[in-house]
Order: sequence, then C-alpha cells, then structure tokens
Amino acid sequence: MTTSGNSNKGERTSTYMVQDSKKKAELRRQVLQGHMITAAMGGVLAEQPDPGAFRRILDIACGPGSWALDTAKTYPEMNLVGIDISSLMIDYARVQAQTQRLSDRTEFRVMDALSKLEFPDNSFDLVNLRFGVSFVRTWDWPNLLLEMQRVVCPGGVIRLTEGEISNPSASQALTELSDLFVHALYRAGHLFTQESAGLTNRLAELLTKSWCEGVQSKFYSLIFQAGTPELEIFKEDTRSIFQTIRPFIQKWAGLPENYDALYRQLSEDLEQLDFSATWPHLTAWGRKPLGNNPPSISVSSHHEKESESMASFSNSSKGDNASTYIVQSSKKKAELLRLVLQSRMITAATGGVLPEQPNVDTFRRVLDVACGTGGWVLEAAQVYPKMSLVGVDISTLMTDYARTQAKEQGLTNRVEFRVMDALKRLDFPDNSFDLVNLRFGISFVRTWDWPPLLLEMQRVVRPGGIIRVGESEVVTQNTSSALTQLYDLAMGAFYRAGHIFTQDTAGLTGHLAELLTKSWCENVQVKAYPLLFRAGTSEGEMYIEDVKYLHITTTPFVQKWVGLSENYEALYRQALKDMKQPDFSAIWPHLTVWGSKPLTHAK
Repeated sequence: MTTSGNSNKGERTSTYMVQDSKKKAELRRQVLQGHMITAAMGGVLAEQPDPGAFRRILDIACGPGSWALDTAKTYPEMNLVGIDISSLMIDYARVQAQTQRLSDRTEFRVMDALSKLEFPDNSFDLVNLRFGVSFVRTWDWPNLLLEMQRVVCPGGVIRLTEGEISNPSASQALTELSDLFVHALYRAGHLFTQESAGLTNRLAELLTKSWCEGVQSKFYSLIFQAGTPELEIFKEDTRSIFQTIRPFIQKWAGLPENYDALYRQLSEDLEQLDFSATWPHLTAWGRKPLGNNPPSISVSSHHEKESESMASFSNSSKGDNASTYIVQSSKKKAELLRLVLQSRMITAATGGVLPEQPNVDTFRRVLDVACGTGGWVLEAAQVYPKMSLVGVDISTLMTDYARTQAKEQGLTNRVEFRVMDALKRLDFPDNSFDLVNLRFGISFVRTWDWPPLLLEMQRVVRPGGIIRVGESEVVTQNTSSALTQLYDLAMGAFYRAGHIFTQDTAGLTGHLAELLTKSWCENVQVKAYPLLFRAGTSEGEMYIEDVKYLHITTTPFVQKWVGLSENYEALYRQALKDMKQPDFSAIWPHLTVWGSKPLTHAK
C-alpha cells in the first residue's frame, strides 16, 4: 500500500487522485484503513501531551469519519466536527455516529476543504488533517493552512499527518509500482520533490510558513508483519489502491507495458508467509500565535469629530474603516491634496516608481493595492506607456479623484480605478497581474492581517510575477528633540494598535522580508532609501506640511492607544519652531521589499 487518505477528500478531477470515489468498496477500504492507521500510530492524538485541553475539534477531509469517531470515543469531553466534500462519506459518518451514540458530540458536514471554511474565526482548539497528499497540490497548501489558522483559536493546535508514498518491503513489484505513483503525484503537483518523502519532509516548513509557533514533528514507522490482522488490511488496501489509481498514473506518468504484470507479481508477493512492510508516517503540529487574536476596536464619536480634515502617513482611503485605519475621517479635500503631494514627494525621493526593478518592461499588467488618489499608478502609466494598471482603494472619494486625473491626463485607455477593500478577497481571477504593488500598509494593515493580504496578492499575481511592498520607518531621524518625542508616542500607539510587530522604529520595515518569505515568495530582495529633507527646499516644506497634518490626524489615535502626555501640545509647538530653523534636517528611512511568485504555483 502506498498511500492513504479519504478518497472523497477531493472528489474533483482537478485535485483528488481517485475519480470514482463513490463506490461502496472504496468506502469500506477507507473505514478499515482509518482504524488501522490510528491503531498503528498508538492512538488518535498519541503525540499530544495534553489532549484533554482540546474541547472543540475540527477534522478536515474526514472521509467516513473514522478518526473523528475514534476521538469522540476516547475523549468523552470533546466535541468534534468533521467535514468532507463527499455526501456519501458524510452520510455514512452520520449513521455511524448515531449507531455509536455519539451524535450529541459529533457533527459531520459536506464542505470543500479547498474553499473558505464555513466557520467563524477562532472556532476550534484543534484542527486536524490527515493524508492531504491525496487532494492538496503544492500551491493549495498556503490558502488551506491559512484557513486552518483562521478557524483555530489563538494558542490552538494545527495538526498534519502524512504517510510516505513508498513502503519498504521485500517486494520489488511493490517498489516499482510505488515509484510510478511517486512520479505521477509529483507531475500532478501533489509532491514538492519527486521522492517518497516529497510531502512529509516539508510539513514542518509548511506550518512555519503559515505562522504557526512551536512547530514539532513525530515520526512513526508503521510495521505490518505476517500473521497479524493489520497486515491483512494492508494487503487489501494495497491491492485496491493500485487498481484505483491506475487512471491517475496513466494520466500523469504513463503506464509501462508491464504494469499488469507488476500488479500480478505484487499480489503474489503479498501472500508470501514471510512478507512484511514498513510504512513511514510523520505528524507535524504547531500553535496559532496568541497575537493573532485581533483586539476589539471601537472609536468614539468624539474621536471621529476630531479627526475630520486630518492627514496621515499614507493614503487615507486605505483604511476608511474605524477598525483598521489610523485616521477615521478621510473624506476631506485637504487630506486628498496632502496625499497627492506626499505620493509625488515619496516617488521622487526614492528615484521613481520602480527604481529597483531591473526588468520593468516585463510588467504589462500591474495592480496597485490601496492606491489612494492614484498618484503612483498615474506616474507609472506616464513613465511606462506599454503598461496597463489597475488601482484599488476602499475610498470612493479617492477613486473618483483618481479617475478624474486619469481622464485629464489622457490615460483612461490604460488605467482603471476600482473601489475595493484590500483586507478582503481581491475581486480578480488568479494570475491576473505581472506586478502587485502596495505602499504604506502600516496605516491600515495590522500584524495579523499581513498573512491573508499577502496570500491574496500572491494569488492574483502570475507565476514568476512580482509582489512589491514599500514601507517607511515610524520615526524619522531629525534635529528636533521635540519632534522625536512626538514620533516616539506615535510609535507606541502603532504598536499597541497592532500595526507594528515590535515597538521600535523598524517595527514593520524590519519584518518585510520575512513576511514575503513566509508568504511563499522566492528571491526576496530589499532596497533601502534614506529620504533626506532639508530646511529651505521644496521637499523640506512638504515634509513640514505633512508633519502639521500628522499632528492633527494622529492625536486621537495616540490618545486612544497610549494617552497624551501633559506636554504634548508644548512638544508640538516646539517641533514647529525647530523645523523652521535653517539647519533643520530629517532623514526618513524607507524600505522596498519584493519577491517573485514561484512558477510551481501554476496548475
């Protein structure tokens, strides 16, 4: 036997390796195999030090419900939910739950594991998945694990169990058939490398990249020996699987002329009195960080009133949402004007719209996420006449202004602006863009928002395309002690509100490369820009104006999250005096990080 896993897990031609999974014989094989694997591994949660801490459990792609039902019998205080795409398997599991008098603590639902899971955030203490190799392709893992991360509670456990494809045995026929299966799985995208451990040796990395903490692994060497009931089940499963996956092998690897001869030889080898086999398994698990639990945020009407006609570091439209954006009222024309000026200032100071990119001509279709007034998009369209660009922003005011500017500049044939919330699913098909750009996400993206946002950016960019993120440090290096103290207060507020990972000026920029790497980007690179603003220059004047707006804008935000010091207004007045001095200067460190989407993310 070379694999396991519930045949109904995919029940889709494009994902599951077995297409006719509605046969009763297959259901019987799944039931027997489920019990066999659980027993051989020493129980349902053999590696967990405190299984009793799990009160509500989700079993993804549960098949006929064997693991869920065994768990419910073993731990009478647990409540379990099993989901599977096959109604046949779910109907069988429900009947078994009723027969075993477990229906009061077990529930089985028809659900596609590769789509959004129909559960609220933080619903379960443990989310379990066994034998995803049968339906999960390598490019499906990021979204699947992020969904598992979403529905498990902070501090809860995500648990994966996979078996290697080949079974070490004395049967040369079994070895050759297993090698064919490995080749087919690899060609179909179910394995990362063309080897028996092409998935198991990636489990810990998969969990780590999906933001799990305390990732651990346990290896199981399941031995099946002559004269044991486990071996009899192993024989039945092995005979069945190489008949079942024959079309899969033929499609992805091609059938050798001796396939039937190998199968007959395998059947003979299985009946030898001295036959035995070893099936390596690996269970990997990790915890959801406690910090992934977003705080409940409410903004009083007093704060909303104070924040009118205010500005911020970045595009006010990026948040337009009391729960995420640091400025709550972004619809005033003064804020719009400031954003236009600031966008041009930053683009010019960094040397252009894409100064670090060596092959800009390859970007024919570009998406700018949270585009605000469209400044970056419009400048990119002017500089690169072969480029078509789409800007999305949550603010109708900003997108309306951007559309007007595109019309006035004669760019509407290559530029489009759409109202869209960047923190939700982006309304574009997979692989739509050559480049996806985001600047100043700090203003609306909290630390726990980054994984799903970057995975969405990864989804809509083509394989080999670029994801690009530009952020500035929270505190500028400047010659005014008063201004530095004001920035330090703002930094504390950003940290308390969850917008930076650590309470220091590089609390976001220092994590950008890791964010892209954990979001499956390859060849991640970094470019630092120390933006210099001096008194008496046009850039310096724009910087001073930005600081003025920034004080008005962020005062309610700072007050909400860290409180205002008694000398807050005095500090601001002193900062204004300092900035008017002829020797005033400030350096605003800016960082652009980019990486490419792996080519293997294509179907």
